[in-house]
Amino acid sequence: MLLTMRSHGMISPDDHVLAAVSGGADSVAMLHVLHGLRERLGIKLSVAHMDHGIRGEKARRESAFVENLAKRLGIACVAEARDVPEHKIASGLSLQEAAREMRYGFFSDAMAATGANKLALAHQADDQAETVFMRLVRGASLKGLAGIPACRDGYIIRPLIDVERHEIEAWLRERGIEFVPDTSAGEQHYLRNKIRHQLMPLLRREYNPAIVATLGRTAALARQDEQALETMVEGMVQTGLAIKHDEHIIAIAALQEAGPNLYGRLVRRVIAGLKGDTRALTQRHIEAVIRLIEKPGPSRTVQLPGPWCVRRQYGALVFARRQDGPVSFYYQCDEVPAMLEIAELGVSLHFETVPAAGGSAVFHNDDRFVAHIAVDKALGPVTVRQWQQGDAFYPLGALGSKKLKDLFIDIKIPPSERLRVPVLLLGGRIAWVCGLRLDERFKVLQGQPTALRMRLKTAAQI
Repeated sequence: MLLTMRSHGMISPDDHVLAAVSGGADSVAMLHVLHGLRERLGIKLSVAHMDHGIRGEKARRESAFVENLAKRLGIACVAEARDVPEHKIASGLSLQEAAREMRYGFFSDAMAATGANKLALAHQADDQAETVFMRLVRGASLKGLAGIPACRDGYIIRPLIDVERHEIEAWLRERGIEFVPDTSAGEQHYLRNKIRHQLMPLLRREYNPAIVATLGRTAALARQDEQALETMVEGMVQTGLAIKHDEHIIAIAALQEAGPNLYGRLVRRVIAGLKGDTRALTQRHIEAVIRLIEKPGPSRTVQLPGPWCVRRQYGALVFARRQDGPVSFYYQCDEVPAMLEIAELGVSLHFETVPAAGGSAVFHNDDRFVAHIAVDKALGPVTVRQWQQGDAFYPLGALGSKKLKDLFIDIKIPPSERLRVPVLLLGGRIAWVCGLRLDERFKVLQGQPTALRMRLKTAAQI
């Protein structure tokens, strides 16, 4: 533990360290070691313990245990009970998210109350390995596979991050130090505990006895690469980003110079700088913004979580607070794709070639969100955009052309909804006013063996 603290520069003389102690083996061991080293390190030590308001009498006994331990060691202790279930309901967060948010809020208050400038958390090597594997199972970026950092935000430290659980428990047994036993083995419905009590023992027994150390090294290597990439991206953002009137503007040429492999990182970094975090940001949002970079065209907008959006404007991406008004979208592909997502509307278009049953002249179906066109007319470029003044097409079965504005009036589409109707063009001609009318020029003729089926799906159907 001392080697870990020194190698990461966790503690300096005159630091005041607040040790977060739950009463379990890890945090009790960390507290005892810090207490034993306090004079050698030249630090002041305090203890923090929070009752989450979830486990009733058991949690109250743990609080009493921690308070008594701190008293025996002659260390000041801040112990509080906070109502996590109530915060969960009020915030709409999951129980785990609410607990984490309230826990860090408590730590911040406890640091202010004690004057501490460092917060010591008792995550150890097994926690690291479980975190890496859990993120791997769920799917993670390089940042996710980097696991739990030894130090974070300049004040959070994890002195036990290189020590395995069995080493900690053996150290406590040798010294006869009491701690609150872990009872999480019965909580098999949590993914982390399934990994801890089922998967990790299997991997250790059947595949790699040193699996914890191996995953720890993997996390360390991923973290080195992640830090290098983040440093590179930060430099690019600092050079290419302009901030004007709460808008964050970056030239598309600068993004293209960085290369497609860095688009996702650059976009996330700019969004984080704009809104303060990337909460609720999904891969779909990132991919929609990347399409703004890759596909030239008129001004288009992608909606981000909360009151934020990004639009392509005169060779730049503008990240800003969303203004009330109609959405704008424009997508173009060189050829018919299997799927095209219209992120601004929360819908997608799906394309597939199907047999033309019975050689009928026109497909008839009861689903207005499905249409069929002749395969030989499905030529690029494929464009999906909103209605524009002057748009006209040839409605299926009609003898002549009709303006889209007149179609909207005829079928009573209100003006506020007209710009939310996707218009599909093939080779520059309107082929389908999605969900409303097919163009006569693209219909499937008798004797044609196949047709292109187009289906408009909402986010709930995808």
